Amino acid sequence: MLIEPGVISDLKSVLGPDNVITHSSELFAYSYDGQPINAIPDAMVMASNVQEVAEIVRFAGSHHIPLVARGAGSGMTGGSVPEKGGIVLNLELMNRIIHINEEDLIGYVQPGVITGEFQKEAAGRGLFYPPEPASSAFSTIGGNVAESAGGLGCVKYGLTKQFVEGLEFVTARGNIVRTGVYTDKDSPFDAGAILAGSEGTLAIITEIAIRLIPLPESRITVLALFRTLVDAAHASNSVLSSGVGPAVLEFMDGKCIDTVREYADVEIPEGTGALLIVELDGDGDYISAGHELLLDVLKRSDPISVKSARNDEERKELWKLRKSLSPSIGKIAPLKFNEDICVPISKIPDICAFIEDLGSKRDVMVVSFGHSGDGNLHVNFMTHWKKPDEVERVKQGVDDLFREVVRIGGTLSGEHGIGIAKRPFIPIALDEATIEFEKKIKRAFDPDNILNPGKIFPE
Repeated sequence: MLIEPGVISDLKSVLGPDNVITHSSELFAYSYDGQPINAIPDAMVMASNVQEVAEIVRFAGSHHIPLVARGAGSGMTGGSVPEKGGIVLNLELMNRIIHINEEDLIGYVQPGVITGEFQKEAAGRGLFYPPEPASSAFSTIGGNVAESAGGLGCVKYGLTKQFVEGLEFVTARGNIVRTGVYTDKDSPFDAGAILAGSEGTLAIITEIAIRLIPLPESRITVLALFRTLVDAAHASNSVLSSGVGPAVLEFMDGKCIDTVREYADVEIPEGTGALLIVELDGDGDYISAGHELLLDVLKRSDPISVKSARNDEERKELWKLRKSLSPSIGKIAPLKFNEDICVPISKIPDICAFIEDLGSKRDVMVVSFGHSGDGNLHVNFMTHWKKPDEVERVKQGVDDLFREVVRIGGTLSGEHGIGIAKRPFIPIALDEATIEFEKKIKRAFDPDNILNPGKIFPE
């Protein structure tokens, strides 16, 4: 145990015994996220408001205890794993939609608000919050901000950080700071912009002001099937260069298709090697003209078939193919290394060909899907802990993948962050001067290194 028993007693006296968990069997639930990495904390504490968060941070700082903020624990890189022990700060109780200002088009939320629930609340008022990670049914907005999550609509609307209008956060010294719309934008430096994507290493976010837009008038969804993944990648690029402006442009390889056939009532012939799901949104005139152009582009890309959803029911069936993907992949193998690379749009066909060859080269199962519209591909290496030789080949395959991605001008992550899982590869992506500069930012925000210590950069 990192924390002395007497300090634990002090913590309980500050927060109340009901708000502090120290039993190992209960702490296990806070030791992992979506990656096969875990570490047991010394304690888990809960906060329900910003004052309690500040009190917890000051307590951790005064005792030099590592402090890791956590929402739903749905991250994919070990970002909320308490690698160095210490305290996990559970923010799930801070789950209130404080206010939606329909005139200013801004929503104010606590970090524990579920993304999908906020989207439904906004939609009920005729407003739209576009960032929609695949985990939107259970991931929290605070976690989305910490990782600057992307999602289905990122090709048209961008990442979470593009929708952050202001933040309230607690510094490593326990001070409460507000930025952006909370200060009428008078501050010369927007520290909140730095926090989006900082993975909880700089401050604890306690409230978020989110930009909203009017709900699109209508949507049209199109499914295109192709013989190979490379064919689908070329078609995806043709859609982007056509000027049609898709709101969503997703791809799935043949292995993904095989796993989801049973989940959706959509006919997919044998021999289909990949598919695209394309969605347009906007007013009626745009949808009509854009739909015609989209179909023309896809049909000139030598598809097996192209199908448009005729109504909302058919649209839901098409989306079942994509939204049932993550759970269905688990049937292939119990252990998944999910890497969210991002490459320039022009390089998508090249990296798809590389990925297909990589599976054969390392003799491992590789399953790919993701957001081809912005070059963010989810490459899943499937294996089993009971096969240590195969796990080792998977790790070699991950190394191969990252080196190729960086070589062609891509990045290690499109939306999952670096955390623990990708930390060893940072030196191949960033030069020494850049790494040192970013470490200086960390030291400026957190001089005692108590907030999520050790993440992102190798020590």
